[in-house]
Amino acid sequence: MSTATKKMVIIGSGVHRHFLGCCPSPLSDWTCLLTRLAKRFNVELPRSCYGNPTVAWERLVTEVSLKRGEPQTKAAHNIEDELRKQVADLLKQEQAHYAEAFAESVVGKKLHAFIVNGGHLVSLNFDQLAYLKIGKRPSFPRLMPDKRTAQSHLLYKRTRIEVNDDSFSMIWHPHGSIIDPGTIRLGLRDYGIMPSFYKEAFGHYKAWERKCLSGTKWESDLGKGEDDKECHAFLLGKLAELDREAKASKFCSADTWVTRFMLLPVVFIGVGLSREEIGLHWLLAQRE
Repeated sequence: MSTATKKMVIIGSGVHRHFLGCCPSPLSDWTCLLTRLAKRFNVELPRSCYGNPTVAWERLVTEVSLKRGEPQTKAAHNIEDELRKQVADLLKQEQAHYAEAFAESVVGKKLHAFIVNGGHLVSLNFDQLAYLKIGKRPSFPRLMPDKRTAQSHLLYKRTRIEVNDDSFSMIWHPHGSIIDPGTIRLGLRDYGIMPSFYKEAFGHYKAWERKCLSGTKWESDLGKGEDDKECHAFLLGKLAELDREAKASKFCSADTWVTRFMLLPVVFIGVGLSREEIGLHWLLAQRE
């Protein structure tokens, strides 16, 4: 798939709900995930927390802290690390259970075809169900600068699935992944700092765009006006170069899913765009 025809698909838990139907699973339902998590720690979540995963997560941290008799301010960080590891364990078990059936489902086959044909995927889910059974063992290059937090690493960290010598698909998990439980985002602080990372990535994209257009006829207006389509095609060509550099594991600060998001056609599948996704709302507003 050439860059001119590449697309980006963004999936959410609605993909799993479509596949599972009314069957409750941590893969498709926040309440199910967090109540099962609470059982592992022998605590209960009040029903008032149901329907708001960030509030439920914070309450879960509090309940575990109280049960252990530990000061929440000192124990919260360690408790959250434990909870993230258990979230990853729960989801690994669930995806292993459904992997074969998902791969044979209509939505599974379409996602697999999209990926193996070189499409880029952004999964707002923590699990790997969408691509677990593709066949080839994916690689996990760590393309990132030094001395950055685990959360900002998610701008650069991705799964790469080789399609052929000239093409490959990249898969990002902006909310974190069970591949690395420490990156999983569920708390209020996690969602609070997310927009700043999106803004950072957008800044890298704009700097890269300015560099690409420097010395061209679009330099003064950055592609606005009658030549906008021609300018966009030019930038897609530069994006193809960026993809080749990414394949060669050369680091570039603009080599994030956000840069692809700004230039490629984007399709949302099973994404609710709730208020927690304010950063994604902001990015959508930046697309022209």
